[in-house]
Amino acid sequence: MLPWHNAVKHNCNWKYQVGETCDFTCKDGYTYHSGSESRTCTASGDWSGSPYKCKGCPIGPMLPWHNAVKHNCTWRYQVGETCNFTCKEGYTYSNGDASRTCQDGGSWSGAPYKCSSSEGGWLWG
Repeated sequence: MLPWHNAVKHNCNWKYQVGETCDFTCKDGYTYHSGSESRTCTASGDWSGSPYKCKGCPIGPMLPWHNAVKHNCTWRYQVGETCNFTCKEGYTYSNGDASRTCQDGGSWSGAPYKCSSSEGGWLWG
């Protein structure tokens, strides 16, 4: 019955009683995805409705190149959170976006940030 890690339950406490109703909301930075906003403990010990789920970006923006560094963001990524990127020492920017933002649908804006060896060519770290 517990909500996903990015949702909060209200108006109910453990040990749940038959007929008790719990309400759910999303934590700041997360948006509603699916499930019942209110669930009631039934006589059979089950809960009415379906699990309340909120979404953010479950994984960080991909860093396919081991020569880039991510800044100013931390896991669990929230909707609207922006990660910034720079190249490690000895590498130079090649392509992609230096800032990427967690979007409502759980994806990241922009293209992966890539750096190449200052001496030319790609290094796969």
